[in-house]
Amino acid sequence: MFDLAIRDTVEHRNVWAGAFLVTAVTAMFTASCSYAILLGMLGPDSAFLTPTARDALQEASANLMVLSGIPSVLVLGWVLNTLVSQTRHTHSLWRLAGASPQQVVRIFSTQVILVSACGALAGAVASVPLHHTVASLLGRGTIDASQSPPESARYLGILISVVIVAAWGILAGIRPGVRASRTSPLASQAPDTEAPVRARRLTKLLLFVALVQVPLLSPMFAVPRSQGLAAGFVTLLPATQALVLTVALGAPYFLTPLMRAWTWLPGLTQWTSWAIARHIAITRVNQSSATVTSLMVGIGLFGNFNMVVAAASNAQGTPINTFDGILMLTPIAMIGAIGSTAVVFMASRRRAHDLTSLRIAGASPFASVAVFICEAVMYVVTAVLIALMQSGIVFLILTACASRWQTSIDLSGLDLTGATAVVLLGGSGTVMIMLMGGLAAWRRPLSTCLVNE
Repeated sequence: MFDLAIRDTVEHRNVWAGAFLVTAVTAMFTASCSYAILLGMLGPDSAFLTPTARDALQEASANLMVLSGIPSVLVLGWVLNTLVSQTRHTHSLWRLAGASPQQVVRIFSTQVILVSACGALAGAVASVPLHHTVASLLGRGTIDASQSPPESARYLGILISVVIVAAWGILAGIRPGVRASRTSPLASQAPDTEAPVRARRLTKLLLFVALVQVPLLSPMFAVPRSQGLAAGFVTLLPATQALVLTVALGAPYFLTPLMRAWTWLPGLTQWTSWAIARHIAITRVNQSSATVTSLMVGIGLFGNFNMVVAAASNAQGTPINTFDGILMLTPIAMIGAIGSTAVVFMASRRRAHDLTSLRIAGASPFASVAVFICEAVMYVVTAVLIALMQSGIVFLILTACASRWQTSIDLSGLDLTGATAVVLLGGSGTVMIMLMGGLAAWRRPLSTCLVNE
């Protein structure tokens, strides 16, 4: 069983590379936090410039590790769900060969552990040059990060990171593993096209709204008016961050209609490259929303945070220190942007199939590149539009909060640097991967492409 898991992972390495990339980026933050925690535990007293610096460093590092873990499990779960859809023929062949659902789950879980551990190891090692910088940022200038703990602590931090990220991978792979075990043995007889659309289930969304979203909104009504409007806005910060996840969970219900509506632009629909890209993009997101929602999460978290901060700062008349918030949001936003890029990379085989069809139809290299660029633009713009939609909901929530003080909100000075950076990171990664994959496939002889199909 272990040999089968390794062979299948190697055979579908382009698909599993998406999970590897997400875990590697997650491990970069986890390993840096582990190093900072060990510095706080084992570092010399001379490294801490204030009496509370040691405890503050450990607390900030632990918080950042936990906060980076939550979105990584969510994004990795989306990536693994997409992976199951793309490898369902393999799972059906396992079932056809006599494998029980429990054996399929064990094989898939073994693959998740292997890829997560390897990705975590690569990310943890790559983060070593950043350890001192991250520790200094988390210490807020109260530590001397150059005075390191024992060298063995660095290796221990890497080991801890690998174990933690592998555990997150197992947690994220539970539901995709169950989906893989339910693959019909007859699926291998179907054409190699997109997986059937799974039933939209409201249970997860309703539970999140009832157990998380609504309780986080209720403190808004408990803030005494004597504390001022700024205090009311600050209490809404967790609720506005949770709103991003609420919208992400509900995205499968409106993502396809939204993309279908805004891409129907007068003039562009007559352009063949745009029309083909529109068909491909709508088909992709109809089967998996991870390409768009992962990027939207990063954009929305920064956008909502800055909206609340701007409203609270203007309400109290003095700026609010946002260093801690930005420090905590940065890994979450990066994991979201990288997750979106990873899902695009996972579809490289299907994109090669699309390019082969275009070449058979007589498309030129320029027309093919235009299709891929248009497709990437559609993903990024759709993510931005969804982020703007939920920002509009945040605006309504802030307005409702301000109505208790019988005033209006002021968002002047709103800083969109973080959200813009996430758009540029995710957008450039998506465009680059699609272009590189398309150009590499175009350089292959058409006869070879047809044989591989």
